[in-house]
Amino acid sequence: MTSDFLTDHNPVAIFTADNLKELPAWATSLPMSKEAYAHLDAGLCFADPGRRLFPINSKAAAFLSNLYYTGSGGAPDTPVARRLQKAAGVFGLEGELQPYFEGFRDIMEKAAAVVEPAVTHALRVEDADGTVTGYYPVVSSDDIVKSAHRLKDDLSLGSIPVEWYTKAAAVIVDQARTAGCTDDIPASVMAAGEPRTFDKSAAKQALVSRLRVGDVDMTAWNLYSELVKAADTAATREEQVKLAEAMFTIDSRCSVRYNRHVPDPFEMFFGAGESLHPDDLRKKAASTVELNNILIPVTDFATHGLPILAKFFGKTAAVESTPEPVEGNAGLDQSLERAAKIQGMIDSLDPTERNELLTRLVETYRKIKPVTDAPLPLPV
Repeated sequence: MTSDFLTDHNPVAIFTADNLKELPAWATSLPMSKEAYAHLDAGLCFADPGRRLFPINSKAAAFLSNLYYTGSGGAPDTPVARRLQKAAGVFGLEGELQPYFEGFRDIMEKAAAVVEPAVTHALRVEDADGTVTGYYPVVSSDDIVKSAHRLKDDLSLGSIPVEWYTKAAAVIVDQARTAGCTDDIPASVMAAGEPRTFDKSAAKQALVSRLRVGDVDMTAWNLYSELVKAADTAATREEQVKLAEAMFTIDSRCSVRYNRHVPDPFEMFFGAGESLHPDDLRKKAASTVELNNILIPVTDFATHGLPILAKFFGKTAAVESTPEPVEGNAGLDQSLERAAKIQGMIDSLDPTERNELLTRLVETYRKIKPVTDAPLPLPV
């Protein structure tokens, strides 16, 4: 566990405990800032001395640390759990904690009992007689990839309506993210299955190109032309998807068949777009900082810009902004924190200092790599 009741800005476990039974006044009067515990000996005063988490230096601290750990689903048989239990015994808290622990257990048991039905197919269609049939299985990674390619082929052949395509694509992409196989999903299915930025220019070019593909009569010509105009005002994801769906309908009428030379509307409109999935946005926020409207990779900034950071903010601040990497979700949280810290440093500079920082960063980078490989544009 990488947080405690002091470092978590939204300690749900403590709020839950208070809802189960109002916390005693002697516990809530405790100092709630990490700085108040900075002087304490880690080995004696924290249940997790390595991270300096879960203070147990007082009755109130041991009480809240036990509540947070157990209420957040902490494993019961770990060194941290044993130190928390020992501290509870020292301060005579077993009786005080018992009703909260029982309440946490009831909540977790009820949550475990509510099991969502497993998703077995990307699309389920109900017939007129009420029979439900599943299409495009997504039980395994192999299923997901095969179904994605089959879905793309079915659309190319006109075998399914576009509404089915978008619905199935969303489920396939979601399952592919969970299974870790998005790299094997066709670009058109990825573009249809998750929110992405809309390339207005590419959309208009694609629509214009349709006037030279397939059996386009005057009516279809006029419809394509109207869609070109609509691309200028399609501001929301819903409007952009409707635009793509409308293009599918006209393509079908004009016998347009999709292939590598004639991509489907979703691939044309969103294929090159930036993913707006929350996981990808978090990764982007963790990997870049902005300096004078230029996005700079945090890794390059931290590596090559460390001496420059030290010049502006001191060696200690520069080193603290580049902690050792950690893997998994904790690593992503750490990267977000690091990027935010560096961004805060940059934002605190005045315009002249920012220009100097960018110039020095580019010059430092050029000494390490050839200019042709540098990802940073020279300031104008």
